[in-house]
Amino acid sequence: MTEDVLQLIWQHRLYRQEPFLTEEGEVLEIIHPGLLNRDAGPDFFNAKIKINGILWAGNVELHHQASDWHRHKHHQNPAFDNVILHVVAKSGGCTFNSKGRKIPVWLMPLPRELRDFSKIAIPSSLPCSQKLTQISTLNLCAWTDRMLLERLQDKTASIAAMLQQGFSRQKVLFVLMSRSFGFGLNNDAFEQLARQTPWELVRDLKNQPLALKALLLGQGAMLPKDRSKASRQMVRTYQQLKRQHALHPIKPEQWKRLRIRPFGFPRRRLLQLAEFLQHDFPALETLNQTPHISSLEKVWLPGPLSRKALQLVLINSVIPFFFALNWLQDKPGGCQRALDWLQQLPPENNRITRVWKSMGLRPLSAADTQALLHLHRHYCVLHRCLHCRIGHLLLAQHD
Repeated sequence: MTEDVLQLIWQHRLYRQEPFLTEEGEVLEIIHPGLLNRDAGPDFFNAKIKINGILWAGNVELHHQASDWHRHKHHQNPAFDNVILHVVAKSGGCTFNSKGRKIPVWLMPLPRELRDFSKIAIPSSLPCSQKLTQISTLNLCAWTDRMLLERLQDKTASIAAMLQQGFSRQKVLFVLMSRSFGFGLNNDAFEQLARQTPWELVRDLKNQPLALKALLLGQGAMLPKDRSKASRQMVRTYQQLKRQHALHPIKPEQWKRLRIRPFGFPRRRLLQLAEFLQHDFPALETLNQTPHISSLEKVWLPGPLSRKALQLVLINSVIPFFFALNWLQDKPGGCQRALDWLQQLPPENNRITRVWKSMGLRPLSAADTQALLHLHRHYCVLHRCLHCRIGHLLLAQHD
C-alpha cells in the first residue's frame, strides 16, 4: 500500500473506528489529523492527539512499514524532531528522532475493503466539482466576494495580533513582505527570519547593500562558505552585527529545497529581498491617494523581481497590510481601494487556481484567485460543504 493511500486514509479518518492503542499499549485519541504537507518534511502538520489523556500537538509521519523511518533516515533529520506520532500499516521496530526521543508508533487498523488500492475512491479536493455548472454565475460571484473578504479579515487578524505584540507598522510590513518572498514553499522560514531580525537594523542598513545582504544571509544561515575576499568580508560583517545586536539566525533545516527551480532557491530570494528593501515604501497617506496599482508597481520596477513576482508580493503583503490598517481604523474608503487594487491585478496561476479552471471557473483578477484559494483551503479541503453557500444551494436542489 502506497504512502499516498495511507495519507488519504489518515486525513479522512477512513480507518476502522475502534479503541486505539499505540504499539506500547498507550491509549490513543485522534483529535485532528493535521494539514497535509505536499513538500519536504513530515506528512501532516499541526495534528492534535491525546496519549493516555495527555494532549499533544505537532506533526505526524506515515509509512507502510515502521522500518521505513530509518530507511528514509528520518532519525537523523532534525526536521522530523516535532513528530508526535508515527502511523504505519505494518509494525516492526521502534522510532526515535534525531535527539533520541522515542516517538509513539500506531498500527492503523485498515478496513479490508481499503487494503486494495483499486477499491479506493479518492475524494476530490473539490467535492462539488461535477455539479458546479448547476450554480448560477450570480451565486458564485456572491460567494467568492464573501471568500475574498474572509481571507482579508483573516490576514487583518494576524496583522492586528502583531501590532498588539508591540511590532511597529514598519516591522509588520517587513514580516509580511519577507514571508511573501517564500512564494509558498518557504513562507514560514522567511517569516521567522524577519521576526528574528530587528527592523531598525534593516532600516539603518538600507543604504549599505553589502551589509544588508550579509545580515539577511546570516540570519538565514546561508552565508557563503568559499574563501574569496568578498565572502570573508560578508562573514565578518555578519559576525560583527550578530555580536552588536544579539542576533539569532534561523535553523538551516527550516528551509525547503525539494522541487525548487534555481530561480527560486532560498539564497537567491534572500538576496532579492535585500535589494527590494532598499526602496523607500510609500507613506500611508500616499497610498490613500493611489487609485491604480500600476503606480505602486513603479516604486519597485525595475528591480530584483519580475513584474509577475512583484505582483505576488503586492497581493500577499502590501495590499493585505493596507486593507488591515484601514479596517482597524474603520476607514471603508481605504478598504475599498485595496479591493480595487486586487481587481486591477491579473489572476494568479498556481496549482489550486488551475484546478478551479479545469472545473470551469475562470478567474478574471487577483481578487478572484484570492477568493478561490481561501475557498479551497478553508472549505473544500476540509469538506465543510454544510458551511459553504455552494453546498447549501446544491443540497436545496434535492429537497
